[in-house]
Amino acid sequence: MDYFLCAIDEIGPQTIGNVPQNWVKRMDYCQASRGSHLSEIVFHK
Repeated sequence: MDYFLCAIDEIGPQTIGNVPQNWVKRMDYCQASRGSHLSEIVFHK
């Protein structure tokens, strides 16, 4: 459990701020593509 708390403490404020911005960008993309959001994802085998 301590490992996880230390890892969370290492996350910087800029990274935390980027999370909602990235989410909004993805939702905008999904809405613009009418829900076909998987076209931007690259699948590796």
